[in-house]
Amino acid sequence: MEKLEDDLMLYALLNGGVPYLIREGAYPHVDGAWDEERLRNVQEDISRCKAVCSLNSKVALEPMTEHHFLSSDYPVEETIFGNSIRVQVDHRENSWRVIEE
Repeated sequence: MEKLEDDLMLYALLNGGVPYLIREGAYPHVDGAWDEERLRNVQEDISRCKAVCSLNSKVALEPMTEHHFLSSDYPVEETIFGNSIRVQVDHRENSWRVIEE
């Protein structure tokens, strides 16, 4: 199986975790400034952080009650929280879905 590049936001969603912005400085791992490429993507990064924040505000105090792999080769996963919110992620497509019932 081909190695997939991990989208760490998908793991934050699966776990009901908190968001963060990745910052790379002029002196890597030292000053925290963004390089030009990161600046071009900052609005998308902020939007993604808001999606994680929104989910976290709904599940932070809920237990994760179930976890399933939805594909036989493992890249599609689902977690279910105590309030019945479901999170499905597809690591191949770098996509996610939050299902509130």
